[in-house]
Amino acid sequence: MTAGAATATATATATAAATAAAATAAAAAAAATPVAGTRLPPGSVAWLVAHELRLAWRDGNRPGRALRIAATLFLLAFPVVGGTALAWRLRDLDTLPPGSIGLIAAGWYGLLFLLLSAASMHVLRVFHDRGDLDLLLAAPLPPARVLAAKAVAVQIA
Repeated sequence: MTAGAATATATATATAAATAAAATAAAAAAAATPVAGTRLPPGSVAWLVAHELRLAWRDGNRPGRALRIAATLFLLAFPVVGGTALAWRLRDLDTLPPGSIGLIAAGWYGLLFLLLSAASMHVLRVFHDRGDLDLLLAAPLPPARVLAAKAVAVQIA
């Protein structure tokens, strides 16, 4: 092989390597660039939470939405009205009757466990109802990030 041919081969190899490196760098830059119209990097917890909230908003447009809103408003107003009525009724008492603190504490603990079990059931139902958990866990994202995003979306929605 002549010196000119060796130089041409080396130059072609170097050019191909530089082109491949530039293509790899461009692909990496494109992957790191956020999707047009969003400011959140794809695959981040915030991006996943925003996506879950978007899906929850779409699910909220189903029939029966007005009934759900009315039921939520009732459930929010009931403790306020009931608590105000109870406070008005007990306003003249100087002290609580003996033994009432234990009953109140037992009632709060019962409500706490009831709410925890209902929240656990709701989270499990949300994780499995949409049927996308297998797909999300197979994605090239850490499973902890996916589960954290779904849990945050459940809390917000």
